[in-house]
Amino acid sequence: GSYPQILEKMREANFITMFCGIETPNPDALRAMRKTQNLRIPILEVVEKLNAHGIEVAAGIILGLDTDTDETADAIVEFAGVSNIPILTVNLLYALPKTALYDRLERDNRLNSGEGRDSNVDYLRGYETTYSDWQGVVRRIYSPEAIYSRFEANCETTYRNRWVPENPWSRLTWGNLRRAFDVMARMIWHVGIKADYRAHFWKMAWRELRRGHVENVFHIGFIAHHLILYARECLAGVKQASNYSARDIEPDSETVPV
Repeated sequence: GSYPQILEKMREANFITMFCGIETPNPDALRAMRKTQNLRIPILEVVEKLNAHGIEVAAGIILGLDTDTDETADAIVEFAGVSNIPILTVNLLYALPKTALYDRLERDNRLNSGEGRDSNVDYLRGYETTYSDWQGVVRRIYSPEAIYSRFEANCETTYRNRWVPENPWSRLTWGNLRRAFDVMARMIWHVGIKADYRAHFWKMAWRELRRGHVENVFHIGFIAHHLILYARECLAGVKQASNYSARDIEPDSETVPV
């Protein structure tokens, strides 16, 4: 966010999404993990600058830090609402071999790769408590109300700031139209008719269609659908809480309502 010239060039190059390893909104936790580069500019200010250049932010968040408290989960949910970052990948802390974290936990006898765990870390607050916090955060930030609210905010603060080509109609071919109608039909069926949160979809769709923002309908409709189903799979225990988890999962479609 410190280089507006670069951000403007990114906008002109049609950069539309950026992943940011925010890790935690807690400044004290960032200092403890020596990630001071995240403290140079306030996180919310960085998000606003990226949004102002048409760049949607996706963020990585970690639960299970030694600095976590009983208030950490609520703070993450609050941060999601204040920042309006639509996509947050929330993972349990996992120690990878040959890292400083792994070496420290090994010295402290805090490595545990027991069966059924999604992390090899013995958390100070306990595995079950931390896992429950993770499920609670995912449930709250990816409820239909919360996810559509954040996307609605991005319609106002981000998408309208994107670069528009001089001749946007040049891509309007019969082939592209057929594909668009096919995709729209499937989205209407799965999201606008079958989904139990379809009212949120239609509220967004009518608003954006009236503005002529058809692309937003596709983008929000599909991404929100994926995130809502992902959250429900997390709550059903058929998604790992860490990208590095070795736990085997057996998806059960009957436990995940659509």
